[in-house]
Amino acid sequence: MLKIRQAQMDQLQEQVVEKNFVRRVIEFVRTEFPKDIAKYPEERWQAMVVNGLSRARHYGISYEASSAEFVALMFHYAPNFDEYAPIQAILTDPEVPPDARIKLLDDCTLAEDWAVVQARADLNAWNIHFGA
Repeated sequence: MLKIRQAQMDQLQEQVVEKNFVRRVIEFVRTEFPKDIAKYPEERWQAMVVNGLSRARHYGISYEASSAEFVALMFHYAPNFDEYAPIQAILTDPEVPPDARIKLLDDCTLAEDWAVVQARADLNAWNIHFGA
């Protein structure tokens, strides 16, 4: 008889929750930035979102809405938007709770900042292969 330990069940449940969250983030990006996500092959979206969520967690971002917004910014502007010094300063500001930092980006950045981000876009930041 096969016996599944509670730790295994917990891990499986976490995987299901994460997979469902990834699907919701994809839908969010498809709704908010349909032209941006359409630039990429649909079969890569899941891996891209997983990578984006990992990048968001690196900054301590944990709320679903903040995490989804972080990933959306990756699709809309550049997958490495967080590497631009003025943006990184906001994302690492110890005076601001991590999940509030995403909202600060709207208030503390200019269109010129985002133009620089787009000019410096590095698709390698997705950490996936786009080749045939």
